Amino acid sequence: MKEERLRGMTEALCNAYCGENYGSTDFDALANVRDAILRMTYYWYNFMPLSRGSAVVGFAVMLGLFLAANMEFTGSIPQGLQVDWEAILSLDPNSFVDSVKRWLYPSLKVTTSWKDYHDVASTFATTGSVVAALSSSDD
Repeated sequence: MKEERLRGMTEALCNAYCGENYGSTDFDALANVRDAILRMTYYWYNFMPLSRGSAVVGFAVMLGLFLAANMEFTGSIPQGLQVDWEAILSLDPNSFVDSVKRWLYPSLKVTTSWKDYHDVASTFATTGSVVAALSSSDD
């Protein structure tokens, strides 16, 4: 059952990037993608204690998936709410999606501004230059 759900989420994301929704800026057309991203986030948070994962990594990946699907999160997490605990304490992915989308979806704005940024591979040609950029500090 879980494998079937995961396959469905993966298909929704693949269809968004390979199908008619690729590059879409129609917020309604991306509804399945939004829900699939949140279900994947639910599974990350529930697997996290077993894999020594980090809640902030899961949230950053979720935001990256939204951005890759032309949706930018412009809000903030509500005061007193922890997204990872919302997932861990939810009985199933759908209840997690329902609880999170109330505050998350109104803060998602359709954008393609990320396409104006330089490609990382052309900016940092070697692994060493990436490590140097991530290790540098202005302190």
